[in-house]
Amino acid sequence: MEREESTTGIPKIMQLLNDRIESEIGEEGLFRMAGSKNATIAAKAVIDQGNYDMSNILDIHTICDIYKALLREMPEPMLTERGTPLFSNAHGR
Repeated sequence: MEREESTTGIPKIMQLLNDRIESEIGEEGLFRMAGSKNATIAAKAVIDQGNYDMSNILDIHTICDIYKALLREMPEPMLTERGTPLFSNAHGR
């Protein structure tokens, strides 16, 4: 998948999905309840081709499943060896 970045340095698709999730932050079970497996697979295939239009996906749990799948596929961990101490310090550990 092409890792097109937004102006923040975050992959554009992650920012789009994050914005969508934030818009429905009050929904029960975000990241816990599963969305449609078929819809998630179909959407991932479209995203992998560079199409980031998520307007046809109405179920927020499917959006969260896509987000989690993309996190699992990241080429590098979010918390690198260099970044882990910074994260720990920010949280007082």
